[in-house]
Amino acid sequence: MRLGLILVLAFVGIALLAGLVAFLFAGTSARVLHQVEELRQGGIAQVNAATGMRLALESSQQAAQALLAERYRAQVEASHESEWGAARDIDRAAIRDSLQEFARELDSSWQATRTAAALARRYGDSAEAERELNRLSDSLRAIESEFKVYSNQIDRFVHLARYHPSEQVREHVDDVLRPQYRQKMLPLIRAYEDEAKSGLAADAGEIEAALSAGNRRNRALAGVALAGAILLGLVLARWISHPLGRLSEAAHRVGKGDLETPIEVRSGTEIGVLAESFRRMVGDLRESTVSRAFLDKILQSMREMVLVSDADDRLSLVNRVAVEELGYTEDELLGRRFGELVEETGDAVSDAGDGSPPGPVETSLLTADGRRLPVAVSTSVLRDDAGRLEGVVRVAQNVSERRQAETDLRRSLAEKEELLKEVHHRVKNNLQIISSLLNLQEGDAAPADTERRFRESQNRIRSMALIHELLYRSDDLTRIDFAEYLERLVHHVVRSYGGAGQSVRTVLEVDPEPMSLDCAIPCGLIVTELVANAVEHAFPGRQGTVAVRFTAANGRHRLSVADDGVGLPAEVDPATADTLGLRLVAALARQLGGELERTTGEGTELAVTYDPRTAAG
Repeated sequence: MRLGLILVLAFVGIALLAGLVAFLFAGTSARVLHQVEELRQGGIAQVNAATGMRLALESSQQAAQALLAERYRAQVEASHESEWGAARDIDRAAIRDSLQEFARELDSSWQATRTAAALARRYGDSAEAERELNRLSDSLRAIESEFKVYSNQIDRFVHLARYHPSEQVREHVDDVLRPQYRQKMLPLIRAYEDEAKSGLAADAGEIEAALSAGNRRNRALAGVALAGAILLGLVLARWISHPLGRLSEAAHRVGKGDLETPIEVRSGTEIGVLAESFRRMVGDLRESTVSRAFLDKILQSMREMVLVSDADDRLSLVNRVAVEELGYTEDELLGRRFGELVEETGDAVSDAGDGSPPGPVETSLLTADGRRLPVAVSTSVLRDDAGRLEGVVRVAQNVSERRQAETDLRRSLAEKEELLKEVHHRVKNNLQIISSLLNLQEGDAAPADTERRFRESQNRIRSMALIHELLYRSDDLTRIDFAEYLERLVHHVVRSYGGAGQSVRTVLEVDPEPMSLDCAIPCGLIVTELVANAVEHAFPGRQGTVAVRFTAANGRHRLSVADDGVGLPAEVDPATADTLGLRLVAALARQLGGELERTTGEGTELAVTYDPRTAAG
């Protein structure tokens, strides 16, 4: 009875104190809300309207800039001319809407100003209110007058944008429209906004003063109420909360299996009787029951998922790993049928019957987010002393990493087989190219010594062999680093001419663009032929420079070889030249589907421009 009496007295006292504080706070809040509502109808509405006018004005400027930009675009891009009409109508509508919004906000400003003045006459100095109304009215009339001018200027801008050149429209914006906006409209709006804010600050100060007075009174009473509540709370904590908290904690630990938990609760109330009964119960359990804490630690420390179900195949126990792997909370898993988690129910996995499978069975468990988690499940059946089914214990191991490794290995093997076939195919093609080049060299009608012919054939073969050398060192067996390839190729060709090559300086300007073999082989042969021809013929008895350039832009490739030598005779056509090298360059350019360009002057430049997407291999 003592505990019940304490609770009744405590709750009645707290209720009385809370009611008194709530009553006083409600009165203060009602008065402040009334003043705030009046302030909202007056000063706040003025500030909001001023802000709305400024935003509407800025929107009209942005729409005008958008219309001017579309006009420039339509003038510059012929393809955009058909879209100009639609864009123009959209921007004109935006300009019209912003001007209408400005007019609405201006009307709101007039209404808010009159409302604020009426409230000031009611609660304040009538003369001062009249003077404030006159100042705000003068500001609004000035804004209204300049807005008419601005509207006419906007109409003129729309007309110019529709029928006149973009430059004339831009002059109107820079010389007329923007100065009117920045130098006249914005200063007037900001001045009105500042006046409205000043009045709002004064009204807010009055509200703040009233609120401060009410709060001081309420705080004093709230302090008294708080002291009383603290005193009552201390009494409750002494007589009820502390003993119950310690008893609750002890009960929780005992429920987890820790039967060694001490029950140190002493009280002269009914709580003391309850604690003594609980202490005797724990003692009896300690003598007759094995502690669950040790078994629970073993279960939670396992790296595999453990799912224990009852005779109805509903989960009754899961470990931490099962919760983490499946993505459910423990409460969501407990009570759920195990078959609901299995993608394809099979006897070996979901059956709670008589037999146990000989070993793990692979299946998939459905996670909380809908994924299928591949697992290997081992199942054991629990039975009581009479042989009746009590439940099923399943240990599931996540095998997703193993399956992914197997999948990656198979995919990698398939890719390597395809790439090996591709390498064999390209080596066969390159050998065929070499055979064709040797046949062409053999059939060349122009007289040449054996050493030069062998050197030319070696350079051509080297240009193809170098590609395979780079591929061998690359992670991608279908593309090569064209910049490195050209650098090594040009160096080899120049060096193959011995003393003649030493007098030639080479310049390489190559964009870092990976290149497919279908384009790299013909491009390499073209560079080989043109560099060799320049070294051999362009600089008789003197030094010179050979420049190799490659650019990739706008989906097109351009490869050029230029020298500052004696130059190629004007009557020589590479496609019909007597020399095999020039004919080969023309043929390779056709193979790429490109155009062979020739530039003469101080030296010679031959360039091939082609589309890599359509170049033939």
